[in-house]
Amino acid sequence: DINGLKKGDYTVTVTDAIGQTATCSSTLTEPGPPQDITFKHYFDYNADKLSISEGKLQSFVSQIEQQMKSGREKISIAIYSSASNVPTRTFGSNDKLARSRAQQMEKELNTYFAAKGLSDKVKVKVASSAVNGPKYEGDFDNQEKYREYQFIELKTE
Repeated sequence: DINGLKKGDYTVTVTDAIGQTATCSSTLTEPGPPQDITFKHYFDYNADKLSISEGKLQSFVSQIEQQMKSGREKISIAIYSSASNVPTRTFGSNDKLARSRAQQMEKELNTYFAAKGLSDKVKVKVASSAVNGPKYEGDFDNQEKYREYQFIELKTE
C-alpha cells in the first residue's frame, strides 16, 4: 500500500505470470500532504445514533488512525448534522433532533479517540446542526423527498 508512506528508501519488485521481474527503487524525501476525508450517513426518521464499530464510519476512523500513524500530527473533525422538516414527537423539535445527532457523534468520536490515546491530536467540533429541506406537506410516507436532509456528515481538516 503506497498510501501513508514515511520518508525513506523503497524498492518494489513485480513478477509477471511467466516469471519475468522488474524492480524499481525510489527515495521518498517528504511524505505528501495529508488527505482530508469525508463521511456522510443518512438516517431514518427520528434516528440519532451511529456506531464506530461498524460500516463506513469504522472505515472513516481507521483512515484517520492510519494518517496519525503515518506522521500526521493533528487533525480536526467537523460535524455537520441535519434533520428534515418532517415533525418529530420523539425529540420535540427538528432542531433538537439535528443537535442530538451532532452531539451523539461528537461524544462517540471523542470517546473512541480518547480510548486510542489520541485526544490531544484529534479535535472534534460541531460545525453546524440545522433543519433543512422542503416544507412538510403531511406526506410522511414520501421518504425519498426528505431522506437527503436526514444526515450526519464528517469532514477532516
